[in-house]
Amino acid sequence: MSRVLKAISLILVALVVFVSLDVAYNDGELSRRYLPQVFNLSREAENAIREKISDKITGDPIEEALEKHLNNRSEIQTVGYLAAELKGSDILESAWNILRWEDEHISYDFSRREPLMRPIPQILTSERGICGDYTLLTLAILVQMNYTELYAMAITFNESDAGHLTAVINYNGKFLVVDQHPPVMDIGSYYWYWSVYRVEYLNESPQHIKTATLYRITVENSERIKVEKAGELEADDFLKEDYSIGHSDLEGIKAKLLSRFKGDYGLKEDPSLQKYGETGEVPPRYSRLYVFKVTFPGYAEFYFPEGEDYFVEDLYEKLRDSEELKDILPGSKAIWVDVTESKGSLIISLYVAT
Repeated sequence: MSRVLKAISLILVALVVFVSLDVAYNDGELSRRYLPQVFNLSREAENAIREKISDKITGDPIEEALEKHLNNRSEIQTVGYLAAELKGSDILESAWNILRWEDEHISYDFSRREPLMRPIPQILTSERGICGDYTLLTLAILVQMNYTELYAMAITFNESDAGHLTAVINYNGKFLVVDQHPPVMDIGSYYWYWSVYRVEYLNESPQHIKTATLYRITVENSERIKVEKAGELEADDFLKEDYSIGHSDLEGIKAKLLSRFKGDYGLKEDPSLQKYGETGEVPPRYSRLYVFKVTFPGYAEFYFPEGEDYFVEDLYEKLRDSEELKDILPGSKAIWVDVTESKGSLIISLYVAT
């Protein structure tokens, strides 16, 4: 009896394999011609089988590339020193630290389009990469920091056949984009970055995001990295997450910038400096007044409250290290800061008295 059952099982398995391959490669023609009606499939069932087999045969290049590199232990261990150096108090601070490091140490390789990702050691050695390399490097560092749920996002655009790939994190239920350079952005800000502010930063034509595919990267059994599609986003999904900066946010940025300058340079705050700066006069008790106005394109759009501390730190470092300020601040006596917003950009005015 057991032999009969075994034979029947083998026949059924063979039939399933035959029908599946026939549907995938021959549109089910042989199955309809030679098999009894009971084995013939509906058109819906044929389509479902075809899609399943096609996926298995062709695979998803992003899933395959990420799993290949992130599961290569010798590759991923090469970023161990960066994970130790850049890990912050939480995933958001860690993401900011990674972007600052990548901004300083990796440049975009405009001469290359393929492969989608190179081995991590090659990215580090060459200090160059395309979007897939940046995505892989960012995710590898986060994996080495022991964050266990990460994302990649593949984007298509209305104006171009070329796509884009970036790393994404989930912070308190909100998707945040970690893409090559500071700042970390919510997905609403990221939409506006592509459609408006690329002209400001890269002198490139605006691109409007059409769709995006999210890939979830998880660590299974504390060891193997699994990559799978997690969902699709349309342009409207991005815009639903767009935070609008308000007066209290601007005041918070102003207060934190003022505190950093005072603490680092031993300056006192003097609100009267703004009035004198606007009239061009030198205030009493000081020998000279310097006025600096710096516009950060898109930064009012890029702001979101959860990231304020890191956002302010990024602004502070850019201001402090500017050629105009770095030689003046050490010998100054007082400072005042004003922060305003105009058409999505932040305008920071510094009044420094010596």
